[in-house]
Amino acid sequence: NLDLPARLDTSVRVVADTIGADACALALYDQGTGLLVLRAAVGLNPSSVGVVTGRPGVGITGLAAKEGRVVAAANAREHPAYVPYPGTGEDLY
Repeated sequence: NLDLPARLDTSVRVVADTIGADACALALYDQGTGLLVLRAAVGLNPSSVGVVTGRPGVGITGLAAKEGRVVAAANAREHPAYVPYPGTGEDLY
């Protein structure tokens, strides 16, 4: 039995704990809409999960998705691809 939301929640918690991050988020590509959809997060506003979307190529997450690679940013706001996502609570960081 695949409980995808529970597995995604576990994934973001494990990643955040492993790298010592205050927040971690996971977005999945929705073929129907062509958008990246926030599907799990720790350290962010829980009500943004399933609601916040982005386009491939836009923002750090979108850049990583479009190029199919990891995009590491020690300070996200200083990265040239940074785009804020209102409602996520990321402004705490």
